[in-house]
Amino acid sequence: MCIPIEPFHIASNLTQDPPDLDAMVTDEHQVGYDVDGCEYQTGYEVKEIMCSQFNKEWKEVLYLVKWEGYPEETDWTEEPYENFDEKELLREFHRRNPQAAKDKRS
Repeated sequence: MCIPIEPFHIASNLTQDPPDLDAMVTDEHQVGYDVDGCEYQTGYEVKEIMCSQFNKEWKEVLYLVKWEGYPEETDWTEEPYENFDEKELLREFHRRNPQAAKDKRS
């Protein structure tokens, strides 16, 4: 069972300029584009898959990912099966959590 994570909220009365996202991209995290033209960043390493759940709206299983170097829960993201280059991470997660929601491709 996944515990819902509160979405990021933007305060309506910001007192400072928003962060410069381009300045946050380092050499270790490169920006790329997928076949649909959507921007993504590479160079992130999965520390642990925390849980999985079936998303009824998207009709697919999403995996809650804790990223290496990003320990805060607010930095964790839900990722679909196709976003994992290392499918062994998914197989290992399901060996440890046989009752967890599982993508039919894994």
